[in-house]
Amino acid sequence: MDGRLGHLRIVPRAPEPEAAPAGGPPGGRGGKAPPGSSNGGGGGGGIAGWVIIDDAVVLLDGEPRRVEVAGWRAGRIADGATGPIAVVPDWLCARAQDDGERQLASYIGRGIAHVWLLDPKRRTISVYRLGPTRWTRLAVGRDDMRLLAAPFDDFLLDLASLWDTPS
Repeated sequence: MDGRLGHLRIVPRAPEPEAAPAGGPPGGRGGKAPPGSSNGGGGGGGIAGWVIIDDAVVLLDGEPRRVEVAGWRAGRIADGATGPIAVVPDWLCARAQDDGERQLASYIGRGIAHVWLLDPKRRTISVYRLGPTRWTRLAVGRDDMRLLAAPFDDFLLDLASLWDTPS
């Protein structure tokens, strides 16, 4: 059953396996795939080398902040970590606010390298990467597009799977 955050559907975190496959990432699994992603095999599954947690509570400047989905490269946090998580995520996916520029500015200087801002009402996603001093928008998608979205460039993001209603 999908967890629902407004109009954004996120598949709940799968139970931990008993043992890691040979050559697998630390912690036994690479985390689940970001919402709407597929590695070409059609299943979504997981992303080797990542721990991804939906409805994450992370500490930013010592203050707990809830985000829809956050991801850490494997080895930066324990695979079964629960919030509030003091390690800053490498990637996060958040619902876009009215002032997206201000929202992005609130993440600068915290070590977050990639941000996806979703707007379920407009059925859009904006993909950003932090440069030396500012955010660079890498991609914008809408409705039922498919796109490769950093930092998960090996996974095709199917936007239609993110929205509750068909386009």
